[in-house]
Amino acid sequence: MRPFIFNQFDDKVTVVCTHLIPSLSDVTTPEVAMKPFFASLVEQSRSEITTIVETFKNVRPLLLLGDFNVNGGPLVPGKAVGEDQYRRLSKLFNTQVTSNCTFCAADQNVYNLNSYDVPTVIDHIFGNGMGIRNVKRVFTPDEVSIPNNGERVPLSDHFGVMGDAVCSPGARRVAPRPGRMGNKGRKRIQQ
Repeated sequence: MRPFIFNQFDDKVTVVCTHLIPSLSDVTTPEVAMKPFFASLVEQSRSEITTIVETFKNVRPLLLLGDFNVNGGPLVPGKAVGEDQYRRLSKLFNTQVTSNCTFCAADQNVYNLNSYDVPTVIDHIFGNGMGIRNVKRVFTPDEVSIPNNGERVPLSDHFGVMGDAVCSPGARRVAPRPGRMGNKGRKRIQQ
């Protein structure tokens, strides 16, 4: 599993960055190294989110950000990737969803020609003991791009998000504990 890396910022805020496996129900095979542990990508995604929730649910102040591969944007019935897991995260952590897709169709991002046809918001910023405000999509081709055969293309198949994080009044610092990863996993992350 590849759930997260984390560190303390200014010895006050725990900042966690993640890139989780997509929760694709139409793809049943998990990552090759994970086949002995999970029957599907959906199962692997749920496990990764459970690890994050259990490790950081009591950590304050906390910023939890990255590619969660679960849709928090306007949902299209029957096409929402990981909607149940997004709702699980948003019940525990504060968030604000950008109004623009972060994983967009090919007309907005040339890398996504053969990908999921419904634009989604799967890149998020969550807070615990922190309010999240003014979230917007960034790194679109008109802002940042690279040359490719005379054309400007995006940096990635996803667009990033940024926002303001405001510490909640009275939020006291609670440090993360290793959770299910154990001390061995914690040492590896901190190196």
